[in-house]
Amino acid sequence: MSRAVFGTGARASVATATAILGAWLLLGAGLILSVPIASADGGPHVADANSGLTTLTADSCAGCHRAHTAQGEYLIVSTTPDALCLTCHGSAGLGATTDVTLGIQFRSAGSLGDAPQDETDPTAVAGALRGGGFAYARIGSGSDASAALRPSRLSYPRFDGRGGRVVSRFSTLVPVLPAGLAATSAHLDLDGDGGVTGTGTAWGNGPLGTAGAGPTVELGCTSCHNPHGNGRYRILNPIPAPPATSGTFTPVADPGIDVTDAPLPPAGETRNYTVIPGTLVSETGTDPTAGDYWRSWRSWDGVPTYDPDSPDADSHGIVPATGSIGDQPAGTVGASWRAQMTAWCAACHTRYPAPRSAATTPSGDAIYMYRHQTNESECTQCHVAHGSNAAMPGAYSGDFPYPGASTSGSSRLLKIDNRGTCQACHDPTRTVPYTGVLDNP
Repeated sequence: MSRAVFGTGARASVATATAILGAWLLLGAGLILSVPIASADGGPHVADANSGLTTLTADSCAGCHRAHTAQGEYLIVSTTPDALCLTCHGSAGLGATTDVTLGIQFRSAGSLGDAPQDETDPTAVAGALRGGGFAYARIGSGSDASAALRPSRLSYPRFDGRGGRVVSRFSTLVPVLPAGLAATSAHLDLDGDGGVTGTGTAWGNGPLGTAGAGPTVELGCTSCHNPHGNGRYRILNPIPAPPATSGTFTPVADPGIDVTDAPLPPAGETRNYTVIPGTLVSETGTDPTAGDYWRSWRSWDGVPTYDPDSPDADSHGIVPATGSIGDQPAGTVGASWRAQMTAWCAACHTRYPAPRSAATTPSGDAIYMYRHQTNESECTQCHVAHGSNAAMPGAYSGDFPYPGASTSGSSRLLKIDNRGTCQACHDPTRTVPYTGVLDNP
């Protein structure tokens, strides 16, 4: 794969940690010989090639390692693992179509020659990455003055069995901005001076009742992804477990994610990692501002409608939803994909996953006492994995406390300004009627 999009990484025990990390230190590493070379989709991250299963003459090893002149540990050609990743996946990198620094995907690796790819060229940019960007992101969170670039809702009908009437639910659109805005939160500081400074805290790690908000960990690109390839979605490590630098990190035994990846694309094609529907970049169209950051598994307007006269309507006059399934691994269905994604995130954030009843049932944990459900809405419904440009200028949101810690204006990787993520799904007043039209104030 040429780019990865979520999470946190893996290490089993102190005895094996060093060996495993050495194998994973190369995520996103492109071919960086004396001159950067563009690689096909999949690049050096194909498991069968790196394992020797398909060939013992793999060229990918030389893209990341040197036997006698290495500049970093484990014989990598850069001084640090993250620097190695950014040689291809950074804003000045070549060799990959995906740029996690700027939060965009280009149409073809190296298409602009030996110069860094220019995100101001609309023909070069395919769209915005699903995970946002570590330094800049294009999430239309509400920060832009234009109404067309702010989040909006589409109401759809649901029969309320308790009230015996059709009520309104919402499908939300979070659009894509034409240019990136500085990140206000990120999983990693990959921007050098002036970038987002992470706390390094694995929030909520440990069983319920554990003291403190979570241990401090050493998080890097390979905490989340396996650069050699493993056949899983986004080459995610199956069990994230970054080493702790303060406190004790407690990984889960099996987070339940083992999603096989889609086959490599045909020659000349590139996978689509953007918020635009489609399997390949050739299917995304020519508008780099297309797509929706809110939904990752169904198009935002694929919702039910109210038409009692329709032959497809149920007894309440509601016509079932239509619409294509969006960004999810091949061979899975929405429900299993969503559960697997939440299980994967919860491998680090172990005290966050919760059933619906957790909103009214105390957990006994001093910090994570009551919790929002995660069994119906996956973690990546509300959050991006890499970095968000959402702003928190509101009186109640600007100085929002970290769990059990000091306050901060961090946007917590959310997709909508001022914790407005809540209203993307909820109407706490129960007064918004079903209209079937945009509600875009």
